Amino acid sequence: MVSGLFEKKEGTIYVNAASSGLMSIPAMKAAEGILKEYTERAELTWDEQLEVVEDFRKAVSKLLDVKQEEVVPVQNTSQGTFIALLNVINSEEDEIILMEEAFPSIKYIAEVNFPMNKKIYVKFSRRNPVEAVKPHITNKTRAVVIDLVHYVTGEFWDTTELGGYLKEKGIYLIVDGIQGIGAIPFKPFSQHVHFLSCGGSKWLLGPGGTGFLWVSREVFPELKKVYSGWLGAPWKDFSDFSRLPQPYNDPRTFELGTRNLPGMAGLTENIKILNNIGIEQVNSHILSLKNSLLQKIKSLGYKSCCENSPSGIISIKHEAVNMKNLYECLKNRGVICSYRNGMIRFSPHIYNNLREIEKIIGVIKGVDKKGVF
Repeated sequence: MVSGLFEKKEGTIYVNAASSGLMSIPAMKAAEGILKEYTERAELTWDEQLEVVEDFRKAVSKLLDVKQEEVVPVQNTSQGTFIALLNVINSEEDEIILMEEAFPSIKYIAEVNFPMNKKIYVKFSRRNPVEAVKPHITNKTRAVVIDLVHYVTGEFWDTTELGGYLKEKGIYLIVDGIQGIGAIPFKPFSQHVHFLSCGGSKWLLGPGGTGFLWVSREVFPELKKVYSGWLGAPWKDFSDFSRLPQPYNDPRTFELGTRNLPGMAGLTENIKILNNIGIEQVNSHILSLKNSLLQKIKSLGYKSCCENSPSGIISIKHEAVNMKNLYECLKNRGVICSYRNGMIRFSPHIYNNLREIEKIIGVIKGVDKKGVF
């Protein structure tokens, strides 16, 4: 599927996309190309910079089936979530509903930056999202913030019904998509999301310090339009600063200043690879690896979570096996995965294959109940 596009370290099996994705060779070359220009002439021309940014927006918009001007480059998921909340919270009376199981990044953004606003934490796991939030909705509820995919269990929450319900109530739906985008087909506009924030370091294959915020065209006119800088305006060149252009009247206004162009160029190449394969085909490949691993691991007595989720995350445990020791054993034998909440998490991507799954099972079979090979 991706022959020649990745350069995996010899002797390792990297099944850890939910932590960090392997960056592709085209992405590395794109980033290096801009860095080389920096060494030779310090900066890109303004037209060259715009070309990088527009290429990025084009790639993201194709992946999500959205308009290019709705895509905002950000440094990480947290930044995008902050921009979203900042633009919908109008007073200290506004309330925010947060997914209790969410990754800590969402909680820090809400708790630290909006200390005076009431936060209601709601359990979503194995529940219908509408039924989960309905008892907590008041006339003060302003936003609901959730993960698209749980970072440990891999549980996926379809936003379509929830987003439609919140839209009727005049409440904003803000989604952290970092554990799903790049692995799962997802169209935020048709699935009634208002804001989708996603760092580029995981299923989008990196590099870190990159990502995007998507803002629905339906809600942009009613936003506060704060968190805007000088690059949130349509500059033609930098020869005349006597007349300042007005900010964009679309989500592009949420850019501040100097961009991470090498990172953006690298991420763009990775997204192009996903687009060229087709995100449905990407998901099909990931699920074939996931299902193969699940089938074999369950025959050894291991249990897993959310097996029917479309995500690529597989977390396993065994009551009679020391999972921390097993994790260390896997790592020592070149299997790169993660240890989370007492479970071992595998997250294969397009650069993995069934032969690697067989090798992982071989290592696990050779480990005794103490997790010793």
